[in-house]
Amino acid sequence: MLRSFRNLLSLILFLTTAPAAFAGDTVFTEEFNDAANWLTGGFTALTEVASGGPDGSSYVSLDAAFNNIGQGTIFRGHSGFGASGGAFAGDWIDEQYIEISAFVRHDAPVPLGYLARLASPNNFPAAGVASFAPVLPNTWTELTFNVLSNSPQIVTLEGSDYNTVFSNIGNVQMFVNVPAGFENNPTPFTFDLDKVSIATVPEPTTLLLSALGLVAVCGMRRHR
Repeated sequence: MLRSFRNLLSLILFLTTAPAAFAGDTVFTEEFNDAANWLTGGFTALTEVASGGPDGSSYVSLDAAFNNIGQGTIFRGHSGFGASGGAFAGDWIDEQYIEISAFVRHDAPVPLGYLARLASPNNFPAAGVASFAPVLPNTWTELTFNVLSNSPQIVTLEGSDYNTVFSNIGNVQMFVNVPAGFENNPTPFTFDLDKVSIATVPEPTTLLLSALGLVAVCGMRRHR
């Protein structure tokens, strides 16, 4: 009995001190009932599509060729242009944000890699946060970018440091890696975006319930 109690305490301690092991609590999701002042990489308006998103609802889209997408930038949510009413702007460290996610889709003939660039309102400094999962053609795919200080997905801070970058976010950009052989391809492809979400550290009660649930499952297995 004492051993089980010690195991429970250890598990609760682990869960409450390592929230990165669990999905965060979503605090805002941009559903794109309109373009929400998000722009293309070239600062032009995105196309609003009324239906067909990952849940059948509206989303935003653009057509662009790989030889003309400005270093791979396809979507831009800049607070200076009122993107999402400034919902993604501010001090992400103070707000305890741990991840940003989005649903993306494209119709290029090859899988594509995506990168989120999170910058200050002046566009520098910034962090590049990579998604290591390729996005297949014609498939809505949810990408999650972990932004904790020890995240392996943060591949560059562009010569700055974590605290400087994440204490003043004002520009959320989505990049696509141009695949080899497509650098000069003038064929336009369609890129779609929906449900850009920001999540914070889970509430302690959520972590505690997760711990108790795991303990109950382990106890049932041991009993059997």
